[in-house]
Amino acid sequence: MLSIVMHRSFWLEQALAGSVDDPNPLRGTVTSDVAIVGGGFVGLWTALMIKRQDPDVDVCVVEADVCGGGASGRCGGFVMTWWPKIVSLTTLLGADEALRLVRASEAAIDEIENFCSERAPEAEFRRGGWLWTATTGAQLGAWMKWSLVPRPWRPVPSADWIPERSGAARGRHSTSPE
Repeated sequence: MLSIVMHRSFWLEQALAGSVDDPNPLRGTVTSDVAIVGGGFVGLWTALMIKRQDPDVDVCVVEADVCGGGASGRCGGFVMTWWPKIVSLTTLLGADEALRLVRASEAAIDEIENFCSERAPEAEFRRGGWLWTATTGAQLGAWMKWSLVPRPWRPVPSADWIPERSGAARGRHSTSPE
């Protein structure tokens, strides 16, 4: 028989420290206007947005573990735009729709930041940016597909920004595929 051992991220272990198991496990038949399966970032945010649009809608979030215990919890609480996926999105959807989706993802992060600031300052939301890094030789050059992204779209930082964000005073880095 296969046994699955759940490993909690450090931040989730801290958040759950001293808490008890969910006192309200789902039993029997439950009815609601909307049922959302999954209590990760997307599921919880969807529930909040539905309630914001219509507070009278009965929303039920069903989660197999604890909210934030799955992939959303294992990522350490990161929220990211879709900029790293712009090449794939452009290939699948065309340039205009890809850019619209990427900008919508930026707007969603703005909303999450505002929400945390107003309602959950203990979440300690902070913008940290992201780096496309290589830890093995096979990963070197993976970022080169950015050269396919039209230059005005690219959110490329200055060379001074990279060592500050990465904690590396030296090393190979580039801010441009040229």
